[in-house]
Amino acid sequence: MPDTNLNDGIRIISEESIGHSKAAEEYIEVLFPFDDATWILFIPIVYRRNGLFLEYPGKNAIDLEENRLKRNRLYDYLNRVSECIPKTTEELKTWVQENHEWWNAEHSNAGETKRFFDGLLDNTGKWMCCHCLSPDNGNPQRRIQQIKDFGYTLATKTKYRCEACNRNRTHLMMLPIERNGVGNGYEQWSDCLRKRIIQVLGGVDVCDNKRNAHLLPDHKFPEIRWDQDTIGHNPDDMSEDDIREKFQLMTNQHNEEKREVCRKCRLTGKRPYPFGIKYYYEGSEDWVGEPQGKIAENGCKGCCWYDFALWRDSINKELNKG
Repeated sequence: MPDTNLNDGIRIISEESIGHSKAAEEYIEVLFPFDDATWILFIPIVYRRNGLFLEYPGKNAIDLEENRLKRNRLYDYLNRVSECIPKTTEELKTWVQENHEWWNAEHSNAGETKRFFDGLLDNTGKWMCCHCLSPDNGNPQRRIQQIKDFGYTLATKTKYRCEACNRNRTHLMMLPIERNGVGNGYEQWSDCLRKRIIQVLGGVDVCDNKRNAHLLPDHKFPEIRWDQDTIGHNPDDMSEDDIREKFQLMTNQHNEEKREVCRKCRLTGKRPYPFGIKYYYEGSEDWVGEPQGKIAENGCKGCCWYDFALWRDSINKELNKG
């Protein structure tokens, strides 16, 4: 049994997460209390824009302890969401009005995007067809990107039948979640800090050692080994030294690969290696040390995925010795 329980009235509808691969997002369908009834929202559990990376435990998890930890994190996150979203029609009206006012004050010149945004905001919690929201706009992705950049959380369904235009279209749902998301039990960073991290680290994918316009800040110390005492604060004015010590840059594809190999390492006690190169600048293939918590970071040092640049530099030094 998990240590954390869902608040009264919350129910996860499906045992499977729903992915949106192009945006590297995943959601679960959750029922929340609303007025004297309920409403169903697609709640993100992977939403890279605000640093949200939760793993849904699923129903066939083999490692019971890991399953318990994942479920506790998920339940804690959903309880936080429940505390922040509107619970009555009046609260929802207030939330919508406040965000209309914020947009008008901050982005009154974003005309086409504002029309798109208004349609989503006025129908918060409902699925809206992108084509019907803006029939003359053949590329709604730019509008979606802008709205997300302003900190709003949108859920996405692709190829969903629209009752109005009777076509399979992409549908969006505006979620009544505060801008830049709800605390998820992991570290988060603002959009301002995300841009600073990318700038300080030179916009270079640490794995391919090439510049790339589509990079994510990656915690060197993998979240699969965190506990509640590991979480730190990431202020916008974080020093450049702290950024270099804590983060590296990866494409989403490499980030997903890292999460998978770190998960296997957590389960098997065998540290991963890329390209068939079994090299560690500290330690060996065998994991040594505490499996969880801040102290576990010592066991990651020497692995390529912990610090890919240092791993590559160490190999080059070994080669140059000859």
